[in-house]
Amino acid sequence: MQAYDEHGTPVWQADYDIYGNQLNLKGDRQFVSFRQLGQYEDEETGLYYNRFRYYDPSTGGYISQDPIRLLSGESNFYAYVRDTNNWADVFGLEELFRGMKQKNNVPLTGNSADKLGVRPNVDIEVIDGKVYPNSGGMSVNKSIDNIPSHRKPIEFGGTQKGSAMFKIESDNLGDNLRFKADKNGTHGVIEPSRPMSLAEYQESLGALQNKFKSVCPS
Repeated sequence: MQAYDEHGTPVWQADYDIYGNQLNLKGDRQFVSFRQLGQYEDEETGLYYNRFRYYDPSTGGYISQDPIRLLSGESNFYAYVRDTNNWADVFGLEELFRGMKQKNNVPLTGNSADKLGVRPNVDIEVIDGKVYPNSGGMSVNKSIDNIPSHRKPIEFGGTQKGSAMFKIESDNLGDNLRFKADKNGTHGVIEPSRPMSLAEYQESLGALQNKFKSVCPS
C-alpha cells in the first residue's frame, strides 16, 4: 500500500501479511490509517475496525462475535475468513457463472435447473412456505471450466441445448441474496441472506434478470 503527494511522489508505504500485520513501514504509521482490505486502525488500541466489530491482526481473528452468528455459515463466530491464503472477496466482485435458457440475451425465469430460479425442495429446502440461509439455493460456479457438461451450453463444450452462459458479480445480488461457496471453493449457491418466503426468494432471484450478463465463447 502506498500514498502519494500532489506531485506524485511517494510519501508513505507499507506491506501486510495475510492477517493484516503491517510490515516494512516507510513513514508515519498513522499518516494512513487504512489497513489491509480497507480496515481502519484504532490508534489507541491497535485494533482494526470493520464497521460492526474490531479485528486483531496479531491473532488473525475478531475480538467480538459475528453479529449474524450462525447465518454466516461458519461455526467460529470470531473467524476472519476460512482460508486467508486463497479466499478474499475484498470488493464483492467475484464473478459467478450459470448456464440458462435465454431470450434476447436475457435469462428466462422459472423453477428449473436451467432457468433463473430454484426447484423447491430440490435446490433449496422449503419449510412452511419459507426458505432459510444455509439450506440450499440456485447453483452457480466461479469458473466456467468447473460447470458440469449437462449444465454448460454447447458453445462452451457442454450439452445444454437452447441456453447461454451468463455471469453476475457477487456485489450485484442485492440485500436479499448472498453467495455461499461450497467447501471446494469453486461451486456455490445464491441463497437467501435471511429467512423469507419462497415467493420473495424467487422474486429476488428474478430481479437479477437484467444484472446477469451474457458471456461470449472465447
